[in-house]
Amino acid sequence: MSVIIITVAFVCFAGGFFVGRMGAPGGITPVLSPDASPSAPGSPPSASESLPERTDAGTSVSAPASESVPPTPEISDTEHDAQGRVNINTASAGTLQELRGIGPALSARIVEYRERNGAFTDIEQLLDVTGIGNAKFADIKDHVTVG
Repeated sequence: MSVIIITVAFVCFAGGFFVGRMGAPGGITPVLSPDASPSAPGSPPSASESLPERTDAGTSVSAPASESVPPTPEISDTEHDAQGRVNINTASAGTLQELRGIGPALSARIVEYRERNGAFTDIEQLLDVTGIGNAKFADIKDHVTVG
Protein backbone atom coordinates (compact mmCIF):
# COMPACT_ATOMS: atom_id res chain seq x y z
CA MET A 1 0.00 0.00 0.00
CA SER A 2 2.77 2.48 0.85
CA VAL A 3 4.37 1.76 -2.55
CA ILE A 4 1.18 2.94 -4.27
CA ILE A 5 1.02 6.11 -2.16
CA ILE A 6 4.67 6.90 -2.87
CA THR A 7 4.17 6.24 -6.60
CA VAL A 8 1.08 8.48 -6.76
CA ALA A 9 2.88 11.22 -4.83
CA PHE A 10 5.87 11.03 -7.21
CA VAL A 11 3.66 11.18 -10.31
CA CYS A 12 1.76 14.19 -8.92
CA PHE A 13 5.00 15.94 -8.00
CA ALA A 14 6.63 15.24 -11.37
CA GLY A 15 3.49 16.23 -13.29
CA GLY A 16 3.13 19.47 -11.31
CA PHE A 17 6.81 20.25 -11.77
CA PHE A 18 6.73 19.87 -15.55
CA VAL A 19 3.39 21.66 -15.95
CA GLY A 20 4.70 24.50 -13.78
CA ARG A 21 7.92 24.72 -15.81
CA MET A 22 5.96 25.30 -19.00
CA GLY A 23 4.91 28.75 -17.72
CA ALA A 24 8.33 29.69 -16.33
CA PRO A 25 10.50 32.09 -18.39
CA GLY A 26 13.18 29.45 -18.90
CA GLY A 27 10.60 26.93 -20.11
CA ILE A 28 8.96 29.14 -22.74
CA THR A 29 9.92 28.45 -26.33
CA PRO A 30 9.92 31.36 -28.76
CA VAL A 31 7.13 31.34 -31.34
CA LEU A 32 8.44 32.21 -34.80
CA SER A 33 6.61 34.35 -37.29
CA PRO A 34 5.90 32.62 -40.63
CA ASP A 35 8.67 34.47 -42.47
CA ALA A 36 11.36 34.02 -39.79
CA SER A 37 14.04 31.39 -39.80
CA PRO A 38 14.59 29.54 -36.54
CA SER A 39 17.54 30.63 -34.43
CA ALA A 40 19.92 28.34 -32.59
CA PRO A 41 18.56 26.88 -29.37
CA GLY A 42 19.37 29.07 -26.39
CA SER A 43 20.14 32.17 -28.48
CA PRO A 44 18.14 35.33 -27.86
CA PRO A 45 15.17 35.90 -30.17
CA SER A 46 15.66 38.06 -33.22
CA ALA A 47 13.47 41.07 -34.06
CA SER A 48 11.27 38.93 -36.32
CA GLU A 49 10.53 36.40 -33.56
CA SER A 50 7.86 36.86 -30.97
CA LEU A 51 7.68 35.61 -27.43
CA PRO A 52 4.51 34.44 -25.73
CA GLU A 53 3.18 36.73 -23.03
CA ARG A 54 1.49 35.32 -19.95
CA THR A 55 -2.06 36.37 -19.27
CA ASP A 56 -3.95 36.30 -15.98
CA ALA A 57 -5.57 33.02 -16.98
CA GLY A 58 -2.14 31.40 -17.44
CA THR A 59 -2.52 31.05 -21.20
CA SER A 60 -0.01 32.43 -23.66
CA VAL A 61 -0.62 35.14 -26.23
CA SER A 62 2.00 35.85 -28.88
CA ALA A 63 3.03 39.42 -29.57
CA PRO A 64 5.73 40.39 -32.07
CA ALA A 65 8.92 41.34 -30.25
CA SER A 66 9.69 44.13 -32.72
CA GLU A 67 6.42 46.01 -32.21
CA SER A 68 6.30 48.79 -29.68
CA VAL A 69 3.47 50.87 -28.35
CA PRO A 70 3.25 54.20 -30.19
CA PRO A 71 3.84 57.24 -27.99
CA THR A 72 0.71 58.93 -26.69
CA PRO A 73 0.28 62.36 -28.23
CA GLU A 74 0.63 65.18 -25.75
CA ILE A 75 -2.78 66.48 -24.78
CA SER A 76 -3.22 70.24 -24.80
CA ASP A 77 -4.00 71.45 -21.28
CA THR A 78 -5.81 74.77 -21.29
CA GLU A 79 -6.37 74.69 -17.54
CA HIS A 80 -2.65 74.95 -16.70
CA ASP A 81 0.25 76.92 -18.14
CA ALA A 82 3.72 75.56 -18.99
CA GLN A 83 4.84 76.07 -15.38
CA GLY A 84 1.84 74.07 -14.08
CA ARG A 85 -0.02 77.10 -12.73
CA VAL A 86 -3.82 76.92 -12.83
CA ASN A 87 -5.39 79.27 -15.40
CA ILE A 88 -8.26 80.84 -13.46
CA ASN A 89 -9.94 81.88 -16.73
CA THR A 90 -10.23 78.36 -18.17
CA ALA A 91 -10.02 76.02 -15.15
CA SER A 92 -13.02 73.95 -14.15
CA ALA A 93 -14.25 73.95 -10.58
CA GLY A 94 -12.51 70.59 -10.13
CA THR A 95 -9.17 71.92 -11.35
CA LEU A 96 -9.47 74.99 -9.12
CA GLN A 97 -9.72 72.60 -6.17
CA GLU A 98 -6.11 71.58 -6.83
CA LEU A 99 -5.18 74.90 -5.25
CA ARG A 100 -4.37 74.88 -1.53
CA GLY A 101 -7.38 75.91 0.53
CA ILE A 102 -9.83 75.95 -2.40
CA GLY A 103 -12.69 73.52 -1.86
CA PRO A 104 -15.87 72.81 -3.82
CA ALA A 105 -17.80 75.88 -2.56
CA LEU A 106 -15.00 78.36 -3.20
CA SER A 107 -14.13 76.91 -6.60
CA ALA A 108 -17.80 77.22 -7.59
CA ARG A 109 -17.75 80.90 -6.50
CA ILE A 110 -14.63 81.54 -8.63
CA VAL A 111 -16.32 80.00 -11.70
CA GLU A 112 -19.54 81.94 -10.96
CA TYR A 113 -17.60 85.22 -10.59
CA ARG A 114 -15.83 84.56 -13.90
CA GLU A 115 -19.11 83.81 -15.70
CA ARG A 116 -20.80 86.91 -14.28
CA ASN A 117 -17.93 89.40 -14.73
CA GLY A 118 -15.98 87.98 -17.65
CA ALA A 119 -12.40 86.76 -17.74
CA PHE A 120 -9.99 87.75 -15.02
CA THR A 121 -7.47 90.32 -16.28
CA ASP A 122 -5.24 90.09 -13.19
CA ILE A 123 -4.88 87.40 -10.53
CA GLU A 124 -5.52 90.01 -7.82
CA GLN A 125 -9.16 90.08 -8.96
CA LEU A 126 -9.49 86.83 -7.00
CA LEU A 127 -9.68 89.08 -3.93
CA ASP A 128 -13.10 90.20 -5.24
CA VAL A 129 -14.43 86.63 -4.91
CA THR A 130 -16.31 86.13 -1.63
CA GLY A 131 -14.24 83.88 0.62
CA ILE A 132 -10.81 84.79 -0.75
CA GLY A 133 -8.99 87.12 1.60
CA ASN A 134 -5.39 88.28 1.74
CA ALA A 135 -4.14 85.13 3.50
CA LYS A 136 -5.75 82.70 1.04
CA PHE A 137 -4.63 84.85 -1.91
CA ALA A 138 -1.05 84.80 -0.57
CA ASP A 139 -1.23 80.96 -0.44
CA ILE A 140 -2.35 80.57 -4.07
CA LYS A 141 -0.98 83.60 -5.97
CA ASP A 142 2.16 81.78 -7.13
CA HIS A 143 0.06 78.87 -8.40
CA VAL A 144 -2.44 80.75 -10.58
CA THR A 145 -2.35 82.67 -13.85
CA VAL A 146 -4.82 84.52 -16.07
CA GLY A 147 -3.42 82.99 -19.21
